Amino acid sequence: MKRARDEAGLTQAAVAERLGKPQSYVAKTESGERRLDVVEFVALAQALGADPASMMASLAQVTASAGRNGNSGDGLIGPECDDVTAT
Repeated sequence: MKRARDEAGLTQAAVAERLGKPQSYVAKTESGERRLDVVEFVALAQALGADPASMMASLAQVTASAGRNGNSGDGLIGPECDDVTAT
């Protein structure tokens, strides 16, 4: 997610403003401290100017190659998924 935000040329504050959330929401999401539900994921992808389905497909590839099933409760949408980009 961070990489997608960086590629979009957006700051955490700019993304947060688009979402109507505080900057800490974006920071916690990027760090893995906060997990996203599907509705939040779609909103975040759209705020980044990305296609949510493409981002989810990229995320699935990253987690599969890392041998993760997403059920570990450790912040799936976080730093370990930094190579998920907006496509």
